[in-house]
Amino acid sequence: MIDRIKTILDKFGMTASEFADRIEVRRPNVSHVLSGRNKPSLDFASRILASFPEIDTEWLITGTGNMMKNIQADDGNPGKEEYSPPPPKEKNGNVPYPFITGKKKPSAGVKKIIFIYEDDTFEEFRPR
Repeated sequence: MIDRIKTILDKFGMTASEFADRIEVRRPNVSHVLSGRNKPSLDFASRILASFPEIDTEWLITGTGNMMKNIQADDGNPGKEEYSPPPPKEKNGNVPYPFITGKKKPSAGVKKIIFIYEDDTFEEFRPR
C-alpha cells in the first residue's frame, strides 16, 4: 500500500505534509507510513478514501484494478472520473452546509437557530 500512497502523492502533486493535512492525520504518521516504519491502519486508509473519493477502494487496499474509479458517462459509456478539489472550508475550518450533507439547502423556512458558545452555554432564536 505504501507504493500506492506514493502514487497518489505523485498523481495529485502533493507533498507528504500536504497529504497529511488533506487526510487530517498528523504529519509524522504519514512520514512513518511512507518510510515503512508503520503499516497504514484501516483508519488511515479510510481517511484517504474519504479525502480522495475518486480513488478506487480495491486499488488502494489490494493494488488490483485502476487507481481512479470508473463512472458512467451521460452517453452510457464508462469514463474516468475527473479530479475534483475538496469542498471549500471557511476560515474557522467548518465546511459550508451543502458540502456537509451533499444535499441542497431545504426550501422550507427557518424553524430555529441555536448558537453554542465555547463555554458550553447556548442561545436559541426563533423567527417571529
